[in-house]
Amino acid sequence: MRRLSFPLAALSEAQSAALCAALCAALSFSCGSAPAARVERPPVSDAARILSAASGLLSERRYDEALAVFDRLSAQDAGKPAVRLVRASVLLSAGRVDEAKALAEAVLAEDPANKDARYVLSEAALAAGGDKAQRAALEQLVAEDPSNTRALASLGNIALRARSFKTAAGWYQKALASEAGNADALVGMGEICRLQDDGERARAYLDQAVALYPRNADARHERGRLARQQKRYGEALSDFAEAACLAPDAYWVALDRGTLLIDLRRKREALLEFERAQAINPNEFLAYVYSAGIKDEQGDWAGAEADYAAACRINPEYYFALEGLGVLRMRRGDWAGAKEAFGAAFVQAPKEYHYALLAAINWIKADGPSAPRAFLEAAMRPLKRDSMEYRITRLFFDFTGGVFSGENDMVLKLEKIEIPRQRARLSFYMGNYYELRGFRDTAAAFYQAVRAVNYRAMPEWRLNEWALGGE
Repeated sequence: MRRLSFPLAALSEAQSAALCAALCAALSFSCGSAPAARVERPPVSDAARILSAASGLLSERRYDEALAVFDRLSAQDAGKPAVRLVRASVLLSAGRVDEAKALAEAVLAEDPANKDARYVLSEAALAAGGDKAQRAALEQLVAEDPSNTRALASLGNIALRARSFKTAAGWYQKALASEAGNADALVGMGEICRLQDDGERARAYLDQAVALYPRNADARHERGRLARQQKRYGEALSDFAEAACLAPDAYWVALDRGTLLIDLRRKREALLEFERAQAINPNEFLAYVYSAGIKDEQGDWAGAEADYAAACRINPEYYFALEGLGVLRMRRGDWAGAKEAFGAAFVQAPKEYHYALLAAINWIKADGPSAPRAFLEAAMRPLKRDSMEYRITRLFFDFTGGVFSGENDMVLKLEKIEIPRQRARLSFYMGNYYELRGFRDTAAAFYQAVRAVNYRAMPEWRLNEWALGGE
């Protein structure tokens, strides 16, 4: 959900409606289905038509176009404080933080008691400095105005992002006491209850939010997450689809819908969702990881490798993507590239000794037997000397120095290992060891032993199959 994903996100349906209502009030005429106000309409500005256009664009989150519509207001209408603050809020959602801040500061300079201006500045503080900066601004605002619903709900959002559920619930309850139908507070309470496995209360809050705000993408999205958690998959898909229609630019809606479709074995549709997520936000890595997995299964190895590479560029600490990248590079014989990927994975996960071995094997294939000697020496140091991990790493270390001893002892100990997964993994590395030494028949025997165990939940399984000539 957006409150857990981005510090500043697109406007929710409720926020867009609130902006439109504020603009209506500022211009003092009717909007939508509200009762018509008994005022004279300024003939020059044609404000009603202009507002109608802006309202529609806001509901579709087309902020740049909405801002252009604001420019068509008359100077008198455009200069009203409430209108300028609405414009500042839209600027924030469009990512133009400095302009929004300057506009709100100008309004505040004219009227230091304007709480709406201070709220907009708190949103700007969030965009510029994160939760801590916004929290300080909001807490000051609430100290002066304890019933400021927007500020209370925003403080709840900050606490929820920090996973301080008790604190968040306290702020949301205060917001609901001030305004019983506050959308952010209802959705926030629904999310807290879902995360705490209180499904009944979560559903009550979220059903209320959807009933009050049927076009609120956040409410639909969170209710879909709850339905998925409760294995009501049809309802989850329906809510995710509705949320995607209401907020076509919502990254986490696309991602959640995609992962649900994977669970339902509808992977072609899931891939389309992940590609949509990538288009929405190319700087988030998870959609690339999921799409890489699907493409890999479909045999589109070039596409999978490209997606893993993208994920690693965005988040170089995510070693599962580095692993996937290394496996696919190794498959096509890019030894230097595979060594780089597995080496990076080992840096991020130094307890996963097999990454060090995979890096070393590829390093040897790329640059010769002695190349990874110092690397393996460092990798061995933290390992217990009586462990199988140490022994197999030491075997490769000795190989890099031209010493060929210890393999017979390793084979004897390998035969006594009772855990199939561990025996399969070590057999794979013994196969690689003998292959590097040129004993292909011996290597093949170890690869066949890996196949016999049939443990597929490790990267070595696929590499082993490729070594045996399979796919």
